[in-house]
Amino acid sequence: MSKPYKLEVPGIRVSQGGKEMLLISLLWSQLERFITTVSHETTLERAQRDLNLKRAKNFTDYLRSSYLNKTPMIVPSLIGNCDGEYEIEEVGNTNMVMVRFTLASRIELFDGQHRARGIVDYVRENFDVRHYQIGIHLTLNEPLTTRKQFFSDINNNASKPAASINMAYDSKNKLSQMLIGILEKSPLGQFVDYEHNAVPAKSDKWVSYKALYDASKKMIANRPESDTPAAMCEDLECYWNAWYMLTDLEGYAKTCKSGEFRKEYLTFHAVTVNAFGWAVFNLLESMPVRDVVRAIEQLAMQATNSERDSYFEYANWKNICVDPERLTIKADVAAQKKAGLAFAQSISSGKMLIDLSALN
Repeated sequence: MSKPYKLEVPGIRVSQGGKEMLLISLLWSQLERFITTVSHETTLERAQRDLNLKRAKNFTDYLRSSYLNKTPMIVPSLIGNCDGEYEIEEVGNTNMVMVRFTLASRIELFDGQHRARGIVDYVRENFDVRHYQIGIHLTLNEPLTTRKQFFSDINNNASKPAASINMAYDSKNKLSQMLIGILEKSPLGQFVDYEHNAVPAKSDKWVSYKALYDASKKMIANRPESDTPAAMCEDLECYWNAWYMLTDLEGYAKTCKSGEFRKEYLTFHAVTVNAFGWAVFNLLESMPVRDVVRAIEQLAMQATNSERDSYFEYANWKNICVDPERLTIKADVAAQKKAGLAFAQSISSGKMLIDLSALN
């Protein structure tokens, strides 16, 4: 008597570590019926974390935004295990097969459950995407202990990219792409580390892209509603060119290594770059853009190398963004804002001096 098969799909048979596995694709509309919802009460009874509905919703939001805005979307494959009977039919002399899963088979994911739930929820909302497809990497009748180990292996070997490179690559982030455009034509660009949130000690780069981006957000926080992208870009370019002058980045890069310089001076640390963003934010409350830029440039031209060195020494920022006893950097928002006030004070006075009494 023939077995009752529920679903027939094309696939590719692969071997990894001596184990046979299958790569298949499903229509999004098939996913809800194909994937078994994991409902075990305890963590040790399953090979997957608890479903986080917010993460699933975020993925649904991503799919919806991509569909409505007609922008490309990417949905990585799911990984799971088929627990039950199946039948494989070879397709010629290849690794391609037709796979038939029985009604009793259970397909449980151990990677990608939030993507799967996000897809299922969006298909319910938008019937037009039912024909989209998703890849699934299936192990076959593996015991729970092996599936748990696979879950651990996947996550132990995963490395989430730094926010800095995510921002740099994100074409949907208009501010990020604007800033990259500025840096590509500015001498500052050659000193920017796009890979790391904090510049590594052995790097030949001097300032983190994330710090520049975060500071830029502060600079444009209170732009008028009538503002244009061109005007915003022009102002940001002026701020960063003035900062480049003020810090004499080009000069320091010719005479010392970034890692060694950063041990003694705060100049290019993220807290100070963000402080500059806060300084511009504060100055714009009482001065027009051109006056702010002019004040920064005047301070840059008047300052001597000795004054600049003394100004950015760790000790000069005690009780602002440096711990007074350990001389370690404090990079929280409160420290950034206080350092921003100090920066604004120096720019408006035209002197590289910090008056602590005026900050308390």
